[in-house]
Amino acid sequence: MQWISYIFIPEKLCYTDTMHEDEAFWPAWAQFLHDKGATDIIASLLEGAAPLRIIASQIMHAGIPFIGSSSTAQQWRAFANLLEDPARTASFVSFLRGEKNR
Repeated sequence: MQWISYIFIPEKLCYTDTMHEDEAFWPAWAQFLHDKGATDIIASLLEGAAPLRIIASQIMHAGIPFIGSSSTAQQWRAFANLLEDPARTASFVSFLRGEKNR
C-alpha cells in the first residue's frame, strides 16, 4: 500500500516550484515599464485592481499554450502567478517604486 501514497498524495503541487520564479524577471519588467514611462500607472493598477488581477491571471494561464517561445511562456506564467498572490504583487509594486523594504 506504500505505492498509494505516491499516487494520491503528491509532495508538491504542480505550481509550487514556480511560485517565486517571478523575482528573477522583476528587473527586466521594471526596466521595460520604466522605458515606456508606465511604471506609476502599472503600479497603481496592480494595487487598485485586485479583483481584476485574478481574472487577468486566469486569462494569462489559458493563453500560455498559444505562446511559442519557452522563455516568453516562462515570463508569462511567472507574471500570471504573481497576479494571483496579493503579497507577491505588493512586493513587486514596492520593487517598481524603488522601496527598500519589500
